[in-house]
Amino acid sequence: CAGMSDTECRGANWYDVGYRDAQFKLQSQAGVYGQQCARYGVKIDTARYEQGLREGRYDFPDRMM
Repeated sequence: CAGMSDTECRGANWYDVGYRDAQFKLQSQAGVYGQQCARYGVKIDTARYEQGLREGRYDFPDRMM
């Protein structure tokens, strides 16, 4: 998968990122994003990311395994 840039890490709406990942049937990528953004000194909002992921899974249940 493509990495996140400094600008993407700093400007991310972590809820939206989680929601989008649920739409694409991905498992939680919080650890991956956390490592990628740590390179730029950015700490992701894991709680908002996981909330978006949960709500996305609820809205798109047919896409989740």
